Amino acid sequence: GTLRDQNGQIRLGDIIVKMNDHPIKSYEDVYQVLDNINIGDTITLQYLRENKSHEVKLTTIEVKN
Repeated sequence: GTLRDQNGQIRLGDIIVKMNDHPIKSYEDVYQVLDNINIGDTITLQYLRENKSHEVKLTTIEVKN
């Protein structure tokens, strides 16, 4: 899993449980949701941190190598 700090950074330990209302139980589930996302779209991400549910909205960007 991942975890976010006070600056909004994801850190090791958080568990992603939903993306855009789709349950996430594996990496494959994440990739299936991302296959339907375009650059500039907003994703609603629900995650657990220290057994508490949190939700955040993220906007996708293009990452160039």
